Amino acid sequence: MLGLFQEWGQTNRGDPKLRIAGRWVFPDRSCNLDGLEPGMNVEYETRMGGRDGKLTILTRIRPAPQQNRPNGSGSAQMGSTITDGDILRSVSNVVGSLAAAGQITHVEQIALFVNAAHSAFTNMGKAQAPAGGSGLQGSGPAPKGREPGQDDEPFDDSQVPW
Repeated sequence: MLGLFQEWGQTNRGDPKLRIAGRWVFPDRSCNLDGLEPGMNVEYETRMGGRDGKLTILTRIRPAPQQNRPNGSGSAQMGSTITDGDILRSVSNVVGSLAAAGQITHVEQIALFVNAAHSAFTNMGKAQAPAGGSGLQGSGPAPKGREPGQDDEPFDDSQVPW
């Protein structure tokens, strides 16, 4: 579970207790509490315990992973952190997997797959408008040489490697 660690407390016997997300929880003897400070978001696990089974026992706790970590200047990092090396490694993995699966039957297909995978990884996350406008019917003028509603020629898939 995720929650905000709000404060430390002490039981009548002097043992620690923690208020997480508005509820008091009592750490198990084996639960590591090192590095915890009030105000931090935490990821934790509990079980029910005590004499009557109604006490919330904390079994594990750690600081929650942060979604937007600031960079060294204290502001959130903007832009991609994906390098060209990451893209080339991914392209290599895709093409290698296709070859291992028997999907590449001719040497000429390797270039097609490499180019397609490189283009896909390079453009990943970038918004792209469909060719010819928004893709909605009647959203703009028809391309030259065509009338609206005119069917295209059948698609020739002999050049598509898959």
